[in-house]
Amino acid sequence: MSRKLIATISLLVALASAGAAWPADATTVQGRKSLQNEGAKAEPKPARTQPTVDRCTMAVPPTRATVEAEIANAADFCELVSQALAVDVFGAPMLVTPGLWHYSDAALSCRLRYGDSAYRMTIRNSPAACRWLIGLAPEWQVETAATASSQRLVGR
Repeated sequence: MSRKLIATISLLVALASAGAAWPADATTVQGRKSLQNEGAKAEPKPARTQPTVDRCTMAVPPTRATVEAEIANAADFCELVSQALAVDVFGAPMLVTPGLWHYSDAALSCRLRYGDSAYRMTIRNSPAACRWLIGLAPEWQVETAATASSQRLVGR
């Protein structure tokens, strides 16, 4: 398998384990049940609860680059994504730790938000990591100061 394909699969698995929302259609279990029970009384959909947001940091000490993630199942997400970033972006192993931190002299590269969720990433000392994440999962969008403040105002 190519590195790009492996990285894409790793990121998708990480997002899925983090509870990222996927559109429901006839290929989902719920969609198939609806098709099988056509004419039968529809089952009420269970209320979807927002997963708890955890935090972790991925770092490349030689370049002092960090990716701080605030996402559900952060430990699994960071382990998977760090492996793909290590191969495709940094060419070096990454250190994964719980919690958020960065090097005090590290320049902000970007802040990303996953769709309308509470999931965030802050990347420092690596514009390439920003481009890579957006390229693999366009749902990651650059968060501007206006976007961040409006999210806080509506209580997200």
